[in-house]
Amino acid sequence: MEERYLKNKQIIHDYFQQQVEKGNKDLEEIFRKKGGAFPMDVIFKLIIGPEISVKMIKQIDLISDCAIETVKNPDRLEEIIEKNFKKYLRFDSTNANFRKRHEAYEKLAIPIFRRLFKVRIENNLPMVQAESGENYKEISHLAVPKKEDSLAALRRQQELNHELLDVIKNNRSIINVTGLIRADIIDAIFTMYEYIDESWEQAINELYD
Repeated sequence: MEERYLKNKQIIHDYFQQQVEKGNKDLEEIFRKKGGAFPMDVIFKLIIGPEISVKMIKQIDLISDCAIETVKNPDRLEEIIEKNFKKYLRFDSTNANFRKRHEAYEKLAIPIFRRLFKVRIENNLPMVQAESGENYKEISHLAVPKKEDSLAALRRQQELNHELLDVIKNNRSIINVTGLIRADIIDAIFTMYEYIDESWEQAINELYD
């Protein structure tokens, strides 16, 4: 089974690598059309540049590793989260833009990040356990046969993402940049999440239709 878990992890890695690369191209084009106080190509590199993209893939691999460990030790999920949470945060693009000393960071943002980490592991569990399949579409259908269930899993993650956006919206100074470009960074973060919402719903439709 270990070999199958690792094969599924690689399938997940390859699929998300393609999604991230496509997303970067799409978002770069979106940002080029936007105006702001600061050049939007620079803003793009700050929140979704090449280094951030590498970290996003590392975060996805970490989630798969944690899911595999949870399959082997189903009663230790909270312990696995605790052990890996700091690493998860280091790989997170939104967290990278947060002012860690802001009063809302520990009080509001961190609990959401932790719940998001847990949900992403839980959503990944059936994927790493798929007993066959040679690509992401095949393991998706085996792991979650109904599109409605896949969409429900996505909604759980989206709800937490939107809670995080509310933290930013209500605590704008949590974004760790000067006031001059803070509005552009916030706008870019909201644009990124809007794109993620739309692209993932489209991806699920393509996987199941």
